[in-house]
Amino acid sequence: MPFSRKKKSLVISLIVIATLTAIFLITQLLTNSNRNSVSYHLSVLKDIFQILFFVSIGILTILSYLQARKTLFTPLKTEIFKIQIKSFENILEFFQNKTDSDFIRQFDFDNTLSANFQFLIRDFVEVFYPNELNQDKEAIAELEKNLPHGLFPPYMMNTEVFLPDLFEDTIEEEKETYENNQKRREEWKNYKYGPIVFSTECYNEQNKLNQLIASPVLPSIIVSKLEFFSDTVQKNLCAVGEVLTLISKDLPTQLATPDAVTKINISGLWNEFNDKRLQLEPIAVD
Repeated sequence: MPFSRKKKSLVISLIVIATLTAIFLITQLLTNSNRNSVSYHLSVLKDIFQILFFVSIGILTILSYLQARKTLFTPLKTEIFKIQIKSFENILEFFQNKTDSDFIRQFDFDNTLSANFQFLIRDFVEVFYPNELNQDKEAIAELEKNLPHGLFPPYMMNTEVFLPDLFEDTIEEEKETYENNQKRREEWKNYKYGPIVFSTECYNEQNKLNQLIASPVLPSIIVSKLEFFSDTVQKNLCAVGEVLTLISKDLPTQLATPDAVTKINISGLWNEFNDKRLQLEPIAVD
């Protein structure tokens, strides 16, 4: 197996040293011995040459192993490097030259916010105007179909949350008008919106992000930055629920009549969300 020039020089040097050592030992033996012990000296010389032989073989074996290890592991290192390059290309494709608006579209936040707002209004109507307003059940079913994924935000965990179907009396049995139904107004104060539903598009983008994070060849500092970005996306999804929960507190006043529900204006919804959500672009740039 071929060696590098440096290793060849090392082998030659070791062999020369071993040879000189052998010559020195032989000279000492011949100088300090008497002629009647020739057989003894021959035996010693044989042992010396055997030792030198095995030392030389050992040196050659070690150098051969080092060369073989380099030859065997070089292709593996090359393949790992190729995988690393591919991983970095995927990261660049996911993040490069994208603004905060691009990330909003990429994770489908605009559709998520408006759809969840419609579900908030559905809950409100079920509580306050079950008999006065007829909701389009087919439209709601189609909306649910288009947003099949969901998460429960932290504020819904281990807390007492009011939901429309938790009333002791059913909506059909209660005939009171909104003005006389103070019980509903009081219980609505405990309303918290959730779960937050989102589209398959948003889910797929989060899945791509998780695949980048799962790469075993990325440096830990890169993985940490990807995890931080992923956590921020999750926080922004939770921000949708926080904004809708905040807006829900004013609905009994803003939508004091059934007619007001049909004329509701959501222009301020995005302003509320933009104030609440975290910016993604600075994290991506970092």
